[in-house]
Amino acid sequence: MRPDAVRIATLAHDAEAPRTRAERSQHVVDLMEFGYCDDTRMAGKITEKEAQHDVLQELLLEAGSSRMEGRQLWIFPLGTK
Repeated sequence: MRPDAVRIATLAHDAEAPRTRAERSQHVVDLMEFGYCDDTRMAGKITEKEAQHDVLQELLLEAGSSRMEGRQLWIFPLGTK
């Protein structure tokens, strides 16, 4: 399981990704989820992505990401017909 996109807002654009638990604990990670669904099922898609976010957040904590304040979930439901 993985997010569709990740944003590490506290990491400079030219910096290397944090590799150690100590480095990861210094950064806030935003998860972005994109979900395709028809216009009448958008609420279900958002619920699905929120559940996925909960699992991904637990995985981040296990990997050493300790900065939970300021963390955001971005869900982009993309309607199709």
